[in-house]
Amino acid sequence: MKDEQTSVRRLILRRLLSEAQKIASQDELLLRLHELGYHVTQSTLSRDLKALGVRRIKERGGNYIYKLPAADQSMPVADELSGLMKRLVTGIDSSQNLTIVKTQAGAGSTVAAAIDRNPPPGCLATLAGDDTILVVAKKVNGGADLARELMKILNY
Repeated sequence: MKDEQTSVRRLILRRLLSEAQKIASQDELLLRLHELGYHVTQSTLSRDLKALGVRRIKERGGNYIYKLPAADQSMPVADELSGLMKRLVTGIDSSQNLTIVKTQAGAGSTVAAAIDRNPPPGCLATLAGDDTILVVAKKVNGGADLARELMKILNY
């Protein structure tokens, strides 16, 4: 459970650092994590930043901001998607252009965010609930194909 929480939290940190305009302090990161429901200490955040290879760099104006390593900025999080899905997904089913992904309680939005960052072929959108994700296929009858793509990630 602890490893799972760490992986999810680090995925959220990557998302915050890659999507946020500029984060200048650990206090700001802690606040954003708290707003998302992740209550961690400064020392835990510091360990996460080190594990992710995050650096504090100086901008042209002289201000410091946190940045992910360059590879993390441009590379999809396919490995993290696979790891999250293997740990958190409990089932996948489909109908017409819809695929339903069942997760452990509370993991729906985390897995959906990972799918959104690294969408499988044919994926149009996701909609997450607490333990269920609705994945919409682009094609009218693409739900089954999309389910197969998601199952490949799980090695089913």
